[in-house]
Amino acid sequence: MAAGIYAITSGILTLLGWVFDIQRLMDWNNSGITMKANAAICVMLLGLALVMAVDPVRYRVAIRATAGFAALIAFLTLSEHLLGIDIGIDTLLFDESAGAPATAAPGRMGPPAATTFTMLGTALIFTTGSRRTRRAAGWIGIVALTISTLPLLGYLYGASQLYGIARVTGIAFQTATVIAVLSIGVVTVAREFGLIELIEGETAGSMMFRRLALPLVLVSLFIGWLRVVGQEAGLYDTAFGTAARTLLEILVVLGLLWWTARGVTRAEKKLRDADRRKDEFIATLSHELRNPLAPIRSAVEILRHKRSGTSELAISRDMIDRQVTHMSRLIDDLLDVGRITRNKVELRKETVDIGDMIRQAIETARPLLEERGHRLSLELPPSPVYLDADPVRITQILANLLNNACKFTEPNGEIFLKVETSDTDVKVSIRDTGKGIPGDRLANVFEMFAQVDGSSGVNHSGLGIGLNLTKHLVELHGGVIEATSGGEGCGSTFTVRLPRTFPEVAPAESKKAVLDDSASAKLRVLIVDDNLDAAESLVMMMRLAGNEAEMAHDGGEAVERAKALHPDVILLDIGLPIMDGYEVCRTIRKEPWGGDVCIVALTGWGQDEDRRRTKEAGFDAHLVKPVDPVTLVEMIGKTRSLSAGNGRGTL
Repeated sequence: MAAGIYAITSGILTLLGWVFDIQRLMDWNNSGITMKANAAICVMLLGLALVMAVDPVRYRVAIRATAGFAALIAFLTLSEHLLGIDIGIDTLLFDESAGAPATAAPGRMGPPAATTFTMLGTALIFTTGSRRTRRAAGWIGIVALTISTLPLLGYLYGASQLYGIARVTGIAFQTATVIAVLSIGVVTVAREFGLIELIEGETAGSMMFRRLALPLVLVSLFIGWLRVVGQEAGLYDTAFGTAARTLLEILVVLGLLWWTARGVTRAEKKLRDADRRKDEFIATLSHELRNPLAPIRSAVEILRHKRSGTSELAISRDMIDRQVTHMSRLIDDLLDVGRITRNKVELRKETVDIGDMIRQAIETARPLLEERGHRLSLELPPSPVYLDADPVRITQILANLLNNACKFTEPNGEIFLKVETSDTDVKVSIRDTGKGIPGDRLANVFEMFAQVDGSSGVNHSGLGIGLNLTKHLVELHGGVIEATSGGEGCGSTFTVRLPRTFPEVAPAESKKAVLDDSASAKLRVLIVDDNLDAAESLVMMMRLAGNEAEMAHDGGEAVERAKALHPDVILLDIGLPIMDGYEVCRTIRKEPWGGDVCIVALTGWGQDEDRRRTKEAGFDAHLVKPVDPVTLVEMIGKTRSLSAGNGRGTL
């Protein structure tokens, strides 16, 4: 974008110079060599195409038209040079006196400009094509940049042979400058070429390139300029100048290599630390996922025992519910980290009261608060304080910090939550009387997989990603988070600052939807899952809710059962034998009755791309396993409402 704007501006200034006969606008460095009017037109067209190339799909036709026109002008001019003919395009706009410096014919741009404009126009057309052509565009940009570098070096060092021979190297200073900038822009757009990925990468090679490329180029140019200036001033002869330049370049290269080697060494140390933390994380993950399995297995054995009483059954039921919820939260955290690292988190902002978010977070953390016997003290503002934020994510941030305080505080400890406000932000502080954070670990507390070790016997269950996840979510909201501690045994304080908003009208209090009396009406439900246990458990759940339910275990059977049953609702897995869920959904939608069926994807795949695919296939909703029974019942209730209205909708 910047390169394109620079080119457009340069072209406009040059044309103004021709219109008003202002020599300095046509010849920036007063060398006597002007940017020709047709060259200025090419520059403006290529700059416009480059600006549009920021979105090559949307502006494909416009890019090809403008870049193609510029390439045509340049190619016709190049043909004049090569064939020795005069097509007459050189003086269409303005006349130039014959014999002007570096001019093969009046008003005619030189061969370097004609060549590079032809190449850059072609390259910009290539950026709208396939991956292969976009890669070729990058190579063309590099060649054009090399061609423009020669006259720029000539202007820098006073070597007129590199810019002043009319039929070979003739090119104006500003023309060479614009070509260099346009070339860099083309290489930037053509990401498949790989140079930008190399510059932005996190590998040792990328770091070396970033540290060495620009300094080496600039220092070499500066040393060469010093050598020329010193020799012209008579400070030394050619031999001394060459020796001094060689020595300086050796010292600079060695210095840059030493500086880069230190950076690579530090980066490698960070990678080794990250690899160690990753190994610790995997071990912790294995431990954390195994922990809930033991009580679940024990609870299942109790349920299997015929002599188990009502109390044992209730205890077992609640135990399974708690442990499955715990496992689901672990997996959700892992998925959230994956989304954040790929910049896939989408905030659904609305005006919310921070007090409501705190109350919801306390409800989430209440089981752990009660289990460890902690006392929670609250200090909230007397009136509502509003944020423009995603309520689910704000609740997640606060719940993570409360759970963290619970885990790292000895039983029967104290936790203090305080909210302070200013005209611009809201500050939420969560302080505990726990083990604290050692000074040497405080700076790393928000790093991925980082956990503060200790031998106090406190339950440190968790994956070591909660605080890292919390930090990212806070920053996505435009806020900041910091941790402070007096050291080991002195407790910790986590402070979150979020931007405050002042709505003109206070948002209405949301009410949780509940099922009405019509929920007692029966629905025909078809459950499709190749996991027999999963299918049977859902069938039992649907029948307990008063619905008719049948099941199928592959895609072909699902279509046949649906044709016979004409279900109101289909709970459909995606990864099925014979036909996958997408194909099953499309097939059913083609049936005369298929448009009235509510088809819900019930799958373990929950990324944004998975949701997009189910929507395109014709699903009404997308639920990720394990599904909360209450959510499923509410979904059925909404389905019933849609059926009553004789129309489908998006759930």
